[in-house]
Amino acid sequence: MKKIKIYSYLDGRLDTTISEQLSNRFSRNHIQNLIKKGKVTVGGKYITKPSKIIKSNIEIQITNHNFDENNNNFIDTNDFKISVLYEDSYLAVIDKPALISMHAGNGNRSYTISDAILEKWPSVSKVGQENRRGIVHRLDKETSGVIIVALRETAYIKLVAMMKNRLVKKSYYALVNGHPKNKKGIVDAPIGRNPRNRTKQDVIEGGKHAITNYETIKEYDDFSLLNINLETGRTHQIRVHMKAIGHPVVGDTKYNNSYHNIKRQFLHAYNIKFQHPINDKIININSEIPSDLSGFLENIS
Repeated sequence: MKKIKIYSYLDGRLDTTISEQLSNRFSRNHIQNLIKKGKVTVGGKYITKPSKIIKSNIEIQITNHNFDENNNNFIDTNDFKISVLYEDSYLAVIDKPALISMHAGNGNRSYTISDAILEKWPSVSKVGQENRRGIVHRLDKETSGVIIVALRETAYIKLVAMMKNRLVKKSYYALVNGHPKNKKGIVDAPIGRNPRNRTKQDVIEGGKHAITNYETIKEYDDFSLLNINLETGRTHQIRVHMKAIGHPVVGDTKYNNSYHNIKRQFLHAYNIKFQHPINDKIININSEIPSDLSGFLENIS
């Protein structure tokens, strides 16, 4: 039996909650039909009224759903298996899919990368910070790509210090609107929370030091594919810096006002390179660009 488990994060209508928790990837009508057909339980009880008001932090299960199995932008958490690109006794490098959060927080109670890590490596329950065990650094929910996971506390402590001292090189593919005047450049601009919208970051005076290096790989009629290397790791750094230079990331609903026929932001962490914190071995791991992004490139070529 196919089963999807999510959690409500605010009081509200059942159909609205499911739609938002599944990132609006399916029509409201489709979700309402699932509810009416008795395929949804709330707190263990079947609910068949889409407009039913439910409380926050309650478990919702969708069973025997008929979501498109070929939709690469949907993750059935019961079938989701973490993709390991590298592993030894101290750390692992995994390939994070898009549209799944790194860990619980800000009302999120859906299945997370942190949950997947603990299922794969139960001993990580004692590594790192509570609710984000083993997680050394993060990617946005809609961003895919490589992530380091510490499997032992000794490795975690050293990896966090390496991140702080910029000893981990992270490279990304980003598709942006337009064509940057300089094919290769550096954005050196401080980033902090937007005072008018606390859910956004922005380039502001007094913000945290942030440096983004970019280089144009290929130009399309209305877009440019960039290779991006980060010298710092601020929240939403690439997205904020690209917007600041007038070339926001395609599909970024928070920082790009243009509509694009893509279901998430075009941002993929394709490479990570660092010296192993214990044995000094150079770890250099690549992740292939996901099919949803490569397909979008094919459509605009």
